[in-house]
Amino acid sequence: MGLPDSRKANSIVGKTNRARFIPDASARHDARYGSALRDYESVVTTLEAIDVSIKLNNSAHHWVFSINSKAFAEWWPSSAKLVFNRKYTKGIHTHGSDQLIALIRDHLKLGESDVATV
Repeated sequence: MGLPDSRKANSIVGKTNRARFIPDASARHDARYGSALRDYESVVTTLEAIDVSIKLNNSAHHWVFSINSKAFAEWWPSSAKLVFNRKYTKGIHTHGSDQLIALIRDHLKLGESDVATV
């Protein structure tokens, strides 16, 4: 069955890389979004090395990851939701770029990259 979503993300990256908790939900979402934008170039550089491209939608509130123009993952940084293969009910709570990169690498390593067209 595997680990629940948040524990899986933490086990891959480690709890030490987690951001501090911001009690106000709106401020928390804004902080996640700002952090994602600051890390964008680093994410692109890291993922391009493994042939993953990124398309930003909705003013960068929605990131789509693909290989050979076929989408396999989507991330909404402000809500910290990452989904693979359009399985929206099985989202993984992914706070930042370190977790994002680690989960994408883990997903591809497991051979679960049966892709869906977005």
